[in-house]
Amino acid sequence: MSALDSPINPFGVDAYGVPRAFTAAVTEFAEITKLDAQALLRGDSLQIKEFNFWFQHYGEYDPAGLTIFVDIGTAENLTPEQEIPVLRQLLENNANNPAGLCGFFARLPDGGQIVYGFRLALDQTANGGEAVAEMLLSLVSATQLMRDTLAQSAEILEQNMAEFSA
Repeated sequence: MSALDSPINPFGVDAYGVPRAFTAAVTEFAEITKLDAQALLRGDSLQIKEFNFWFQHYGEYDPAGLTIFVDIGTAENLTPEQEIPVLRQLLENNANNPAGLCGFFARLPDGGQIVYGFRLALDQTANGGEAVAEMLLSLVSATQLMRDTLAQSAEILEQNMAEFSA
């Protein structure tokens, strides 16, 4: 019996505030991939190629959701003058694309880590573990494209700064 087949509401939260659907999907994903479910549930990262991913839940605020985050870089080595245009482009991307379909960019408060997040609607999937696996495969190729876009933004910024300084 799958955890989602339980007579208990699969889209509620457990005694610790963790959504049951999140736990079930991560556990099913770990079984498929032979990974440590407890480590993934704790928020430990998973490396695929050169990319680090981790899973996030929002407890009672989103009991049917699972957000996959991918680390796309850090802003800690950027000066404020360099960071502002990069973050501006990410925010404009958020405004120009529906987050529910395309995901979103964010800057984490500690360390300036820039991430891309995508929410899976677990109440709309037949198997949460398989949906997580499929999404991770899609995100690997999309993440490379995002990094390339950020690198291009940094190059343009450097060119503009050089022209301004000259």
